Amino acid sequence: MNKSIQNAVLGYLTKESTGDKLPAGHHSVTVSDCRVLHSRVKWDGDPKTDLPQFSDATPQLGVEFRDESGAVAWHRFNMWGYKRWEELPESDQASDKYEKVIFGSTVYACEVQGDKLFRVRDAKRTADAQSIVDQFIASVDMTGNKLGDVLDTLVSEEIKLVIKIEDDEYLGKAQLRVTSFEKQRELIDEFGG
Repeated sequence: MNKSIQNAVLGYLTKESTGDKLPAGHHSVTVSDCRVLHSRVKWDGDPKTDLPQFSDATPQLGVEFRDESGAVAWHRFNMWGYKRWEELPESDQASDKYEKVIFGSTVYACEVQGDKLFRVRDAKRTADAQSIVDQFIASVDMTGNKLGDVLDTLVSEEIKLVIKIEDDEYLGKAQLRVTSFEKQRELIDEFGG
């Protein structure tokens, strides 16, 4: 595993969440925590159970949002996207170099490397994933900066955002998912007063 990912996860001093989870709907929040994660660990850094057949982890930016009462929502921004099996040329599908791996409702194209499988990174899906990160960073007016340079500022500035949370499902389990975010606008008195 990449040493910087390890240091970011292993060096973090965890604390107990003091708030309830935010329900589906729109919420005024601030960013209360940011951390480097990956898809094979839980928010607290413990390994996930029921891991897929492939061995690679997706780098993720984990963000905790908190409202004024202390209720929280978490979101993991993926930094990479992966090719689907049906996107591989038929010649690659027929070769021993690739294998199809089903994880949830997604059928990944995985490259065989010895006795391990690694998903095939896809430039368009990666750009799509990173565009969601860009939208988030744009909503807090920090575009043009490296994420590593703004994470502390995201938490310390207490920038107000409005997030939308929707009911969703992941691997057959109900979950709440942050689906949009925008900078909270101050109400303007339409009469100029």
